[in-house]
Amino acid sequence: MKVAMLTNVEERCGIAAYSRSLDAELAKIVDLDVVPTWLQTNLWEEYVSSTLRRLNACDIVHIQHEYSFWGSILPRVGGFSGRFTGFASRIRPPIVLTVHTLDSVREMFGLDRPGSGYRRAAKRILAAIPAYRNVIERRTFEVADRIIVHDPDAAARLKGRGIPESKIRVIPMGVPPPNPDPKLGDEFRRSFGLQGKTLIVVFGFVRPGRGYETVLDALPLLSRPATLVIAGGCQTEAQNAYLDSLKASVEHAGLRDQVVITGYLADESAAGAMQTADIILCPQGSGTGSYSIQVAFAYGRPIIASDLPCFTYTEQTHGCPLTFAAGDARDVAAKLNSVMEDRALQERLSRCALEYSAADHSWAHIAETTVEVYRELT
Repeated sequence: MKVAMLTNVEERCGIAAYSRSLDAELAKIVDLDVVPTWLQTNLWEEYVSSTLRRLNACDIVHIQHEYSFWGSILPRVGGFSGRFTGFASRIRPPIVLTVHTLDSVREMFGLDRPGSGYRRAAKRILAAIPAYRNVIERRTFEVADRIIVHDPDAAARLKGRGIPESKIRVIPMGVPPPNPDPKLGDEFRRSFGLQGKTLIVVFGFVRPGRGYETVLDALPLLSRPATLVIAGGCQTEAQNAYLDSLKASVEHAGLRDQVVITGYLADESAAGAMQTADIILCPQGSGTGSYSIQVAFAYGRPIIASDLPCFTYTEQTHGCPLTFAAGDARDVAAKLNSVMEDRALQERLSRCALEYSAADHSWAHIAETTVEVYRELT
């Protein structure tokens, strides 16, 4: 069976890291051709011509889907709605679509966050148009013969949008193997002057919607001193303005001595951050999954996360992470305090994370399950 994997291949991308892990195992089972998304080039017509030849020579086309890989969701010439669905309609083999973002148009526009201005007003009007929402929230997924999501809530959201249940398969994200080098944690602490401090680590690319502001509000409410480590940098140049505003918020709140923003971390430094974290925090306010939390599971650290359905599902089935009400600084502080002060709770959360990692979440198992989906279509 020849399979084309259409995915982002850039190094600084969680979906690219997810895909590399999956592809390495799939290549042991099927004949795999990894094809970059349009994100890697601005030459649209040339991309379409050369890429369709590769895709249409395969038995299955598997697309790792994220809206930003295909341009803006705004209805402009060459924008997302005309680009992705038009391109997908020219793919002849069966399509398997892995969905990494199921946010509504309203969520993607950030309309539930404070703000004003004519651009925001225009987005509010656009998000109220049913026909436009249908293009983004439903037609995007109708092009697929099978759709892979990572938890039952995402499957329910698709069904709520009119996607047939017969097309949907729930396959969780895999957990990457941890780096076993015991020196990495100490090296990370030395690099950022963090020796002897209690570390609360938020891992991943720095961008709006990740919940940093809520954590900043929670820090003064902690029962003992702790340092927030924002372990990551910007994924794109456009996000630098947000990073600057986040640094300004830290200064304004008088938290300069309690917050460290590392910038982009190479793999070994990221492993060091995971190894040495006292608590790993996933505070995002929206989303349908996170590769960052899969990395955290691999290191068996106590994890606290916002109560998004993808996280509460794992809490219900595996006992971790410990969840808090998204956007609620007082609840964040309460959960952090309970973990910092309760050794038994720390040990339980660490044990549950390691048990989750061992419970059929290896990438080899995920690849085998994915191939079963391919076989349904051949």
